[in-house]
Amino acid sequence: MLRMLIVEDERLEREGLLEFLDWNSFGIEVVETACDGIEGIELARKMRPDIIITDIKMSGMAGLEMSKNIKEFLPEVKIIILSGYNDFKFAKEAIKFRAYAYLLKPVEEKEMIEVIKGATNECIKAYEMALEESKNKLQIEESYGVARIQFIADLFEGRVKEDELYEYLKYFHINLIKEDNILVMIIRQSKANDSVIIDEQDLFDIINSNIDEFKNKNYFNVEKSFLYKDSIRNQLVACISLNSEEDFDTLLYYISNKYIARIKRENNVTLQIGIGKKVETIDDIHTSYNTALEAIKFGEFWSIQGLTYYEGVEANSKKFEDRLCEFVVKGNYFSKNLVSALSTSEEDKVYQLIKDMFDYINNTKCTDRDLLNNYLYNIINEVSLFVYNINKRTEEFMQDYNDSIKAFMNLNNINAVKEYFYTFFGSVLAFLNEKRGSKDESIVKKVIKLIDKKYMECISLKTIAAEVYLSPNYLGNIFKKVTGKTFNVYLCEYRMEKAKELLSKANKKVSSVAQEVGIPNTSYFCMVFKNTFGIAPGEFHEMAIRG
Repeated sequence: MLRMLIVEDERLEREGLLEFLDWNSFGIEVVETACDGIEGIELARKMRPDIIITDIKMSGMAGLEMSKNIKEFLPEVKIIILSGYNDFKFAKEAIKFRAYAYLLKPVEEKEMIEVIKGATNECIKAYEMALEESKNKLQIEESYGVARIQFIADLFEGRVKEDELYEYLKYFHINLIKEDNILVMIIRQSKANDSVIIDEQDLFDIINSNIDEFKNKNYFNVEKSFLYKDSIRNQLVACISLNSEEDFDTLLYYISNKYIARIKRENNVTLQIGIGKKVETIDDIHTSYNTALEAIKFGEFWSIQGLTYYEGVEANSKKFEDRLCEFVVKGNYFSKNLVSALSTSEEDKVYQLIKDMFDYINNTKCTDRDLLNNYLYNIINEVSLFVYNINKRTEEFMQDYNDSIKAFMNLNNINAVKEYFYTFFGSVLAFLNEKRGSKDESIVKKVIKLIDKKYMECISLKTIAAEVYLSPNYLGNIFKKVTGKTFNVYLCEYRMEKAKELLSKANKKVSSVAQEVGIPNTSYFCMVFKNTFGIAPGEFHEMAIRG
């Protein structure tokens, strides 16, 4: 889209020029007018025209003077001078500031068309060239940016050849030298519940915008340090050139106690930072990076907010080695007792064991993730086999088992692992309760049939339990769970209902009815009957006989 400005102090001529040609047909979509040179300059600054048609002589500021001014800030604009003077002096002035054309009034339409066509063609060519240059420049910048990112990644991974290192450092404007003391920090966003997760570029901008703050405090050499966005691992990597040991300690104190808190306060972003080993030469920068990576992974898994030092991870690892045997023994203890608690449906005990286990795991903070995975995997495996032995449905079991293991292996945070275990054991308990519920109902139905068959005998919870091969205590528990009544209450109520049926018949003595329902003591029978129905058995018998 081309823009044109017409500058003419005579209104009729100005309006005539506006209507002189169909400017749109030449690709000129915006046409503005000015009544003198001063307004012409103002409009030119505002609309930045591609073509200007101006009268050479105007009141106030003449066309030549205006054109010279405009050329200073729009050097590529095509200026067409209209003049009523066939004077070489004016033409010479126009040539000096590189006017595109000098036309004598009155201008012929054909002449104007040729000039406008030439001007618009040049403008379009200039646009196309500028666009091509811009594309080429962008491609070069993008290629440079991609190459710089790749070099930094190779530098941290230790893949840069020593004889090429300093050439690349210079080319990519990284000011580190061989003797620099270097520290690598890896910065990630914590996934804490109250934190916002923002775009990596936004985080980069937040961190980068605070570099001046460190520059003013002289904690490290800002000119030699740089911040790198690692999009693959969703992290930022800060390469710090240290001034001294004292400055290093002050820097970490400041980051830990002030900087992280301020970013949280102002942006609601919680940072986790892994601090690598300090190295004394750029050749060992990959060591600092890899140890920072270990530190951040440790911090993320154990939900450590703020700074995690590799030195601390290393010390914890050595401490854990001394407790390895205890750790393995504890694993066997928790596995055995969890299966035992599941087998007896002791839900409270199951959850208490899980809590105790994770308290112990948190206390030891195992640095070997594979070892911890195996530790927990063995528990899942033991429980899964226990469930399989109850269910015996191989295909369904294997599908559930594989899904369960896959979900577990993808977890990368101790809180997520803990939540997984509570959910896993909750599902197992629900399954066992369902299975046990149907099994218990079957047992109770069998017991009720035995009561119906043997109520007239001297039976008890103990004798019936022996017949169904269960302990009296266990049978008593499941009987009450299914029926809502204890075994003895159910048996007593059953006998009383049978006694009512017998007493409703003629020629039945109370003592013989008591014997027939399994209560040989007549006095005791009478007491129980009256407590149950509110009437003595003899009175009930007489009422039943009378009708």
